[in-house]
Amino acid sequence: MTTTFSGMTPSSMVDRRKLSFALLVLTTAILLYEYSAIEHELGNYKRLKGLKHGLRDIISRSYTANTSIHNSSRGFAKQMADLPRPSNNGSIQDLIKSLNISLDTFLSNDYNFTEDVWLSLMEARQSLRVGRMNYYCDKYKISKMSTDSILRKKPIRHALYANDQYKLLFGLVLKVASNHFKKAMAQLGGSRRLYLMPDEQCRGRIGKYYRAIFVRHPLARTLSAYKDKFIEHHIPHFIQIGRRIIGTVREGAGPAEIKRGLGVTFPELIQYLTRGAKARSNAHWDHIWLHNRVCELRYDFIGRIETIADDYRYLIHKISRGKRDTTENEFLKAYRSYHGDNQKLRAYYSNVSRTSLKRWYEIYSKDFLIFGYDMNILGTEIWPS
Repeated sequence: MTTTFSGMTPSSMVDRRKLSFALLVLTTAILLYEYSAIEHELGNYKRLKGLKHGLRDIISRSYTANTSIHNSSRGFAKQMADLPRPSNNGSIQDLIKSLNISLDTFLSNDYNFTEDVWLSLMEARQSLRVGRMNYYCDKYKISKMSTDSILRKKPIRHALYANDQYKLLFGLVLKVASNHFKKAMAQLGGSRRLYLMPDEQCRGRIGKYYRAIFVRHPLARTLSAYKDKFIEHHIPHFIQIGRRIIGTVREGAGPAEIKRGLGVTFPELIQYLTRGAKARSNAHWDHIWLHNRVCELRYDFIGRIETIADDYRYLIHKISRGKRDTTENEFLKAYRSYHGDNQKLRAYYSNVSRTSLKRWYEIYSKDFLIFGYDMNILGTEIWPS
């Protein structure tokens, strides 16, 4: 029998159809990744056209199976087959983004994939995410740094943790399940922070280890930082930041109110974060691309907290070469059903003025673009499209 990741045993006919589809997705993702760093889309039209015909051939052969393909698979396959001709005003990245959304939707459904099919789909996801990162980093002219350059600029190592057992270099992002990831690294045999290591010990790790990072929707990450630091906890450092926020953005705030430093509202935090780079310098709400030096390091793997169950399992499979099982991992259990709370996001962001929200988005736009997020989850009442 064929064993699936979820322990189910589907028929071999179903497995063959899913495998064909997975290979189709993987092939497309790799080719799109190849195109992603090229600015002049019109110059690639002939290559895209050839890909389009090749996809249609594979899809037509898939349709000749004696049983039908699931509607979700068929719709995704059709979307890939109907590749649009790029225009001067468009970008191939729009196509890559739409494919990535479809792939995430497809993976989020419980289709009881076999291990080979699931791995192919996860490879496709990573090809799209890493390709998107490379495209925008190149667009913003932020080059990948050599090992020697990283060694010379020690702050770049600030958020990097090395796991020697699995040769993993992990970029820790605060307010992206960071405490859980520290525990997960301990379960993998422990980690060492590169920032605290001598240069000679860092060289081999920087040059040879697999680089991974997990990110989170900027809207959710900012709200999580606000709730953690200004509602649920009141430690001295953030009380001091609260004093600065109240003194900077609250109209008519008196000396006693400023000195107390409590009661910062969410709209006040958003407004404060638009007041300059110094206001955003705290790691809990700093730009991920900047604080974690995403473009300089060019990570090999980009996971998302929104898809953590699959992403973390794939990461462990990748670094352990399939020798480590994550099925019963407590870290995974804690986030297995995480999808974010869009209703809660809307409740908080609805109180932010459109002027402040627009300015905040413009400032954090690189995190949105590099990692493939958008503002649409707020709805048109808060964020008109």
